[in-house]
Amino acid sequence: MITMEDLDTGKWMAQFNIHGRLKSGGILLSFKKHKTMKYIFALIFFVGISQTNAQQYHPLVKEGKYWIYNHYASSECFQLWQIATEIRYFFGDTIINGQTYKKLVSSFIPCNIMPYNITSKKSLCYMREDTIQRKVFIVNYNEYVFPCADGNEVCIWDFGLNIGDTIKNCTYDIFYPIDFGSLSHNIIDTVLNLPSVWGFEQKHFFTIGISPGQCNDPGIFPVSYIEGFGMEDGPMLKNFGTYLSNFCEGTLEQCNIIISSTKDALFDNNNKISITPNPTTDFIKIETSFDITKIEIVDRNGRIILTSIKKEIDLSGLISGMYFLRITNSQNQQHHTKFIKL
Repeated sequence: MITMEDLDTGKWMAQFNIHGRLKSGGILLSFKKHKTMKYIFALIFFVGISQTNAQQYHPLVKEGKYWIYNHYASSECFQLWQIATEIRYFFGDTIINGQTYKKLVSSFIPCNIMPYNITSKKSLCYMREDTIQRKVFIVNYNEYVFPCADGNEVCIWDFGLNIGDTIKNCTYDIFYPIDFGSLSHNIIDTVLNLPSVWGFEQKHFFTIGISPGQCNDPGIFPVSYIEGFGMEDGPMLKNFGTYLSNFCEGTLEQCNIIISSTKDALFDNNNKISITPNPTTDFIKIETSFDITKIEIVDRNGRIILTSIKKEIDLSGLISGMYFLRITNSQNQQHHTKFIKL
């Protein structure tokens, strides 16, 4: 409640109660008889109240956020033993077409050994955020990391949407990569202010999507993305056998992380792998400089189709299409590339 009296006498009396935050109170402010000053004060006063009551926006793309994942060996239907721990975080700036982006970095570290010691890092993609429009944008080159991989900027998360609004661009491909018929999967049906998985109250946007079910078969489930957090698994896709185990926002010391002398690998892990022939009809031959402990062939739906340790793999049993190759080396680091089966 706001009341103002006696403006022309040079006295401004205001009583207010803002959402119960102030049980009672009065302000008596005296000015000289200059209406301009009074109107300026009125404007500042109302803008201040508006900003106080507006919901605070939680930025996603900023340094000091760490998503920690555990990677497990897996058969078609069962999770097996843990093979790696990964940290994803934003680090460093890159200019693309005049816009400043943060690198989303991936670092593999020894399994569950704390403090987490980051000694190398690989850039997954580039992301930036418009905090006024409440939108997050991505530039990506790796289809295994994200559906849109043509190097053009797309809006990945729009935190300014309301119920009934349509999800556009690549977020659509995240939630609904398979055709299950005419479902309103790309329509926001619920927007709620809820604690995230890690206890922070943020805005959640709910819709319908596809998630791996038993034996990695796809199923239709409610899914959401979260302001300041990304999907429930973090800012990017998670893969089968990968689970978000922890999230920390703060300093390196607060998050129990050490960054030793690091070496950048900007998408160059993929360049260490050579696949011939590609496209192929019956087999592929893999050439790489590192020791291979496991090779997995994954389809576009995230299902593991074939597992091998041989560098020459028979593909005659696969249907035509694009597949991803996931190679684990002796340091439990994963490398990704793709090939086409004709």
